[in-house]
Amino acid sequence: MVYTVYEANVTDEATYAKALPEVDKYIKNNGGTRVAGGFNKARLAEGKIPVGNRYVIIRWEGMSAFDRAEDDGIRDWIEKNAPDARQIVVEGVETK
Repeated sequence: MVYTVYEANVTDEATYAKALPEVDKYIKNNGGTRVAGGFNKARLAEGKIPVGNRYVIIRWEGMSAFDRAEDDGIRDWIEKNAPDARQIVVEGVETK
């Protein structure tokens, strides 16, 4: 499993929300599952760097599934709808 952590500071939530069905399609079609996040659902617990108002965590079956979703359109969607966003991909750890 791999996870992506997506963070953005959205200034026009209504316009952004209208664009979400498109990115949802890329996530679903490539095996991704949202596990946390949304608008205004994250808060800073420790540290000094503010948290964006749009924070989403997605679980992918593997790095290849994430890469397919990126190539399918997620990368372009972010560039178009949230060019200042950041997305981090991290491998999951095995639980015992």
